Parts: sequence; C-alpha cells; structure tokens
Amino acid sequence: MAFVGSVAGVGLGSSSSMGAAAAVAVSGKPRVVESKAAVRMQVPNSPSELFRQNRGGGIGNPGLQTQSTGTAVLERPVEKVPQTGQTDPGAFYKVILFGDKSHPKQYIVKTVMNVIPGMTFDSATAKVEEALKTGTSVVGVWIFEQAEMYCDLLRSAGLKCDLREA
Repeated sequence: MAFVGSVAGVGLGSSSSMGAAAAVAVSGKPRVVESKAAVRMQVPNSPSELFRQNRGGGIGNPGLQTQSTGTAVLERPVEKVPQTGQTDPGAFYKVILFGDKSHPKQYIVKTVMNVIPGMTFDSATAKVEEALKTGTSVVGVWIFEQAEMYCDLLRSAGLKCDLREA
C-alpha cells in the first residue's frame, strides 16, 4: 500500500519527481522525503489562535502565511519571563565569612588558608579575628563563579559564609 500526501495544498507525485515532503509507506515502513524549500509558520499557543491563523485574523493578520510549498517548519514564539534574583556572571562578588563560635579558631584559620588561594597564615588569622569580633569579614572578591566555588568549599567545611555583590 502506498500513501502519497500533500503539503500546503500541493499534490505530490512519486518521490523522485516531487519537490516537497511526502510520507510513502513501502512494505509497511514509512519513508519521509524532504525538499530544499521550507514553509515557516508559528505554532499557536491555544485553539483560538489556531482558528485565527487558519481563518485569517482580520485586518493585519492574513492567517497562515507561507513562503513556499514544501516542508513545514513550526516555530513557537519565545516568551521572555522576567527572572528575579539573577546574578551577573561578569560582576564581582565578595565572599563574606560570618563569625562562628561553634568551631575552634585554629580550625577556621586552617580551613580559610586551605580553601582560599594565596591566603597566608597572618591574613587568614586577621580575617577570622575580624569575623569573630564584628560578626562578618570579607575574605576576598572574585567573579561570580570563583566566589561561589570558594563559598561552597567553606560551607562544606562547616563554616558559615555568603556572597554579596561588590
């Protein structure tokens, strides 16, 4: 059994002489043949939009618009959803260490030295003492990805820290 269909109202002949897409069932297996020409249309979001597309939407909307006959390309309109709380990956962020008296001071200093590159014993001690005395201390400023990584490493060691935009 062979099935020859039509696309955009154009009748299709055999697969060797046609210039559009057709599905031909040969021995029970469908075969799709595509042409180089494509039809561009928008996928409607609701049945009422589909009705307006097919019937013509009145002034300024002639309905289904095609560039040529052939394969149909469906494009869904992209909805831009405003996102709150987005971070700018190129902006600089501060890693803030909170004063935490549940861990010994030596452990916090050792952890900060191990996690933060280039942190000396003296600077780590000063940052930890500032965090214990005032409640917070800025450990360093980096781009978002690095700051997030250092903050996650400090948190995984049991310390309390956060990111703030610089």
